[in-house]
Formats: sequence, structure tokens, C-alpha cells
Amino acid sequence: MKTICFLGDSITRRGYWIAEIFEHLKGDGTVIYNSGVSGDSASHAIPHLYTDCLSRTPDTVVMMFGMNDIGRTLYEEGAGENE
Repeated sequence: MKTICFLGDSITRRGYWIAEIFEHLKGDGTVIYNSGVSGDSASHAIPHLYTDCLSRTPDTVVMMFGMNDIGRTLYEEGAGENE
């Protein structure tokens, strides 16, 4: 039996893409843990890696971060314009 732990932000937490992987693997005994945390960022990945994933001794850890790490101020009205 294999164990896979998914770690990431709200995109991971919602689990839509994990569900597709689970559908592909179901029936072979693979255990899947969803350790996504809404609002999380890459800077918090290491603590969550240890407490939420590695404590379960998985065979594989899949990490997906980035949406909460972008510079949101870059997308505000007028951002980047020369004044």
C-alpha cells in the first residue's frame, strides 16, 4: 500500500485536482491525505510539511503553492504606471 500526501494552499484544500488523481489510483490501495490549508503560502510550507505530511510517513509528498505568494499589489488599479 502506498501513501501520498498533498500539501498546498486553498487550491489543494478544495481537492478538485486531487480527486482526479484519486480516481486514477482508486482500487490499488493507495491512501491519499489532503493537507492543503486555505490562505497558506510557500513561506509556511516547511512547518506544514513536518506536522501535516511527514508525520504520516508518506511514500510521496506532492506540493503546490504559489497563488498566495504573488504580489497582489501588482494587480491593483494603476499599479506599474509612472507617476
